[in-house]
Amino acid sequence: DATGLLTSIVLVRNGLFVAIVDRTDTATARDSWAGGITKELTELAKRYPLPRTIFLLAREPDILSVSQTLGTIPFGKLWLSDNPPKVVPVLASHLVGLVRQTADTPPDIALLLMTLYWHRHAPGGNT
Repeated sequence: DATGLLTSIVLVRNGLFVAIVDRTDTATARDSWAGGITKELTELAKRYPLPRTIFLLAREPDILSVSQTLGTIPFGKLWLSDNPPKVVPVLASHLVGLVRQTADTPPDIALLLMTLYWHRHAPGGNT
């Protein structure tokens, strides 16, 4: 999830959140942001094998540039595979229909991700 100054990295294994890292960046430079993401993924890789797919949530105007920035990061040392991870851009509009919102507060992205995951992997769901 990359929205504004807050970047969240969520690692899901076997349908459960096993690690959630929130990073607040004060610098707006892409290189600085990419370095921070690399640092956080390096720490996660010490405890868990990293997934082959990255689901990137970002605002619509930013999603292309953030996806391209992720594509420039040399992930080779972090992953157990020679192939780079696949980055799948996801907009909040892809998830909003799966959760009914009852308050005037912004959507809970973590809850939306859990709902999307359950919807795709639940028995009898769309797989």
